Amino acid sequence: MARSTWRVARLAGVDVRIDPSWILILFLIVSSFDARIVAAFPGTEPASGLLLALAGAIVFFGSVLVHELAHALVGRRRGYQVTGITLFVFGGATHAKVADRRPGDELLVSVVGPLTSGLVGAGLLLLASWLGGPDRGAPVWLLAWLGTINLFLAAFNLLPGLPLDGGRVLRSLVWARTGNPVLATRVASRAGVLLGYVLIALGLASLVTTGDLGGLWSVAIGWFLADAARREGATSRWRRRLRGVPAAALMEPDPPRVRGDVDVASAIADPSLWRRRDTAVVEEPAAGDSVGVVTLRRLTAVRPEHRSATPVADVMDPFSRHPPVDVHSDVGRMLDGLLSERDGTVTVADGGRVVGVIRQADVGRWLQRQHARGAAP
Repeated sequence: MARSTWRVARLAGVDVRIDPSWILILFLIVSSFDARIVAAFPGTEPASGLLLALAGAIVFFGSVLVHELAHALVGRRRGYQVTGITLFVFGGATHAKVADRRPGDELLVSVVGPLTSGLVGAGLLLLASWLGGPDRGAPVWLLAWLGTINLFLAAFNLLPGLPLDGGRVLRSLVWARTGNPVLATRVASRAGVLLGYVLIALGLASLVTTGDLGGLWSVAIGWFLADAARREGATSRWRRRLRGVPAAALMEPDPPRVRGDVDVASAIADPSLWRRRDTAVVEEPAAGDSVGVVTLRRLTAVRPEHRSATPVADVMDPFSRHPPVDVHSDVGRMLDGLLSERDGTVTVADGGRVVGVIRQADVGRWLQRQHARGAAP
């Protein structure tokens, strides 16, 4: 299921959210920058060093956001329906629904991220040089260090393995050469797993031979890459098995309905809404038109003291942002969108009326049933 994230901004029509794991990396980066500043400039006051490290962390995450925005804006130009950007413990991710991908589109959208990071890095280094170079003080030194980090991230992201941008470049090239997107994903996914194992091995070797705890970073990043690559490979297999399967085959029919003017406390306490489901369709009070969807998890996220004064309409995911799909829609083609939705839920409509919902768990159950029946993998 989709994890809870916090929406912090909306830039160029794209929701920017942060994963709870982002707090961990923020703390680690501020601590790391502070330690480096103190080592390079021993006379720095503790408070000044900490504030400078925090400013550096903000610039760093700003550069990550610019990287992801580049993906999002170019993707939109190529026909992708971008649903948001999430910052998390190992960087960021751009979420998009793609009706018809082509290898050329994926190549362009993938390469623009590292190119943007490279330009940001070069710009920061030029600014530091213009200000007199790293020897002019801690702030200029930090600018140069951030520039170097961005250049490193640009190069690292071009390594040929999913989920890195270089892995997507590899997939697009294999896809263009073979005409087989499934084979291309398999190749790029396995390359990503191999790359992850190499990083884990290098990190462990560093820990054993030098005792450098920095090797733990390599182990953590390697584990993340290998796990993410395996999940991308699994998603490709799911997409192949779901190709041609209509939304009606997976949806939970007749979802419960709640009026948008009902307060959150009353909605949570209504047993008829949550007896069998954790998702309800929200209806406009006067006309009864369906206007959005809300999950029990989203309702309970409202602080208890605010629930009685908060209408469900203020909490729902509106259809203006994530419209329902048609009951005959190909689930294989909308799988990317389903996996990236904020609540992991897609609503299904027939003739303009919402008749069901599909959640990530429904996809898993359908695949398990097919496997139990002996369907081909």
